[in-house]
Amino acid sequence: MNTLVKLCTQTGQKSVEWISFFASTCTSFEMRIVSPFDCSHNSVLKSTVQNSLVSLLTYLDQEYIVRNSALKHIRSTAYATFRELIFGNSIILENLYGGLKDWIESERNSKYVLFLSLCSVILRFILRRAPHLHRGEIPRLISLLGTHGQYDKFERYYILLAHDYYSSESQRLSKEQQNDPWSFFEHVQARIKEEMERNKEVLPASSWGLLRETTERALWNNRLDWLANHSTYSFSLGV
Repeated sequence: MNTLVKLCTQTGQKSVEWISFFASTCTSFEMRIVSPFDCSHNSVLKSTVQNSLVSLLTYLDQEYIVRNSALKHIRSTAYATFRELIFGNSIILENLYGGLKDWIESERNSKYVLFLSLCSVILRFILRRAPHLHRGEIPRLISLLGTHGQYDKFERYYILLAHDYYSSESQRLSKEQQNDPWSFFEHVQARIKEEMERNKEVLPASSWGLLRETTERALWNNRLDWLANHSTYSFSLGV
């Protein structure tokens, strides 16, 4: 386990690349935990793990510990140790949250590009922000966090990032577009749409509603009266 901690804290990977390395390394470790105790689904694996150490651990986990209720299963002990050493390490948490912030801000700040989409038998071009090269690593990270009971912390941090980012953007754009509130309105609508599309690709469904609510509240906060007043004024002028 200490070797795993060393790998995750001393790697030369940074930012989102570190998340990819972290997820791969921890998934590999997970397989080493699961394999000795759950081989029934894979006959090839079952035949390859028959060495003295695995046999001993299997006996202890399935026979000895069952008869001693005060003891925890070896697999549970391994997972508990993993959580303590990995998610209790300040360097790992700093890299994890830093990489997550870099990823999501990179996507939110990326430029619009044209994508070719096939809808039924019709080809059409869609203008959308370019996803990060390593976006595919985020669902794998989320799966890992869920396995070890860490997803709630991830979700709270992700929501905080969304709130801070969109609150700042809303404040900036309301000043820049003070005389053009409809451009602001259209931008907010587009932001909400792209945020929900991203969330549905990378986050569990249980988080979608909370992220939408957070995004809408941060973007519309104290702006609705401004939009309504401008609408009334424009209507009175016949604009």
